[in-house]
Amino acid sequence: MRKPIIIMFYLLLQIHAGFSQVPNDDIENRIALNIDGQLFSSNTTDCTVQWPCVDQSLTGKCIQYHNDQWFWFTIQDSTNYYINISGQACRDLRGVQVVVIEGTPCKPSTYQILNCTSLSTQDDIFVSLDSLQPYHTYLLNVDGYLNDHCQFSIQVSTTPQGLPLHQIEDPMQITSQKNGDRVTLDWQVTETLGNQLLEYEIFRRYEHEKKFMLAKKVPHEKNAFGVSRLAYSVIDTVAAYGTYRYKIVGVTNETHRLLLGAHAVTVRSPLPTLVNDYLTLSIPCEPEEVITVCVYNAQNQQLLKSEEIQCATGDYIWKYNIYSQFHADTQFFKITVEKSGEEAKEYLYQKEL
Repeated sequence: MRKPIIIMFYLLLQIHAGFSQVPNDDIENRIALNIDGQLFSSNTTDCTVQWPCVDQSLTGKCIQYHNDQWFWFTIQDSTNYYINISGQACRDLRGVQVVVIEGTPCKPSTYQILNCTSLSTQDDIFVSLDSLQPYHTYLLNVDGYLNDHCQFSIQVSTTPQGLPLHQIEDPMQITSQKNGDRVTLDWQVTETLGNQLLEYEIFRRYEHEKKFMLAKKVPHEKNAFGVSRLAYSVIDTVAAYGTYRYKIVGVTNETHRLLLGAHAVTVRSPLPTLVNDYLTLSIPCEPEEVITVCVYNAQNQQLLKSEEIQCATGDYIWKYNIYSQFHADTQFFKITVEKSGEEAKEYLYQKEL
């Protein structure tokens, strides 16, 4: 009986070690981040604060130090730079805080705060760094927001990754219309803004989700004379009733993205409810026609089943057991039916509570 106990003890040690204090907890052990290098993974668990090396009066209300750690980076030119934060997994869902400092390590009297950002989100985001001096070295302090314990990845890059954190100075107006499980978003950009844009990215977060997910991409259009189309509309199919938050990001080039506006929609009409063990669809088809049917968990888009069907004669009656043990925790289902040369049709259902 001893061997299993020893193995279990060893595993517990390994698990604890995975979340033990990181080596760059103290400023003298700060870690270099190479520009455009690989993402560096870290966590704020068990980190402490070197109080002689920080000065809360410099950051004001932006940050309260609880469990910080230190990095540094050096730039070579006056290119735009970004801090990319991704893969956040936080105990309290608050995210991390980032402070960019110019000065001598652990001498707060020399510090100049160039950027201080509290994320208040677990989304993948980027922080823009302006007016950095070529051939300068900067300190980077990362802390769990209000002592949150966060796993995260960080990178200093010339290319932004994730969502912009702040909206543009004059956010565009977004309106919406609802029709069952379909939400139509409408927006209009100014001619000045339109001249900069290549594409729109529509991000969506359901009320029970932690992060925004990319839902749609819409190209920015110009006519043969280079004049921009300014009004746009997109239809999004939702998986459940409740509140959905949208963000529209404008892409100007691979190194510049703007948060153009945000909008919230509450869908009150319930989706069709399934009360039987089987989801049943009658699919019209021609003899020997091949159809692909896919079933997804509509909340996380996980593929549950994919089936290729060859029709015999007339309509094909397709059935799928949604009350099996394999789907005990799945409440919302999306079914897609695709025929060769036709756009796939979507059907959304929810289980009876």
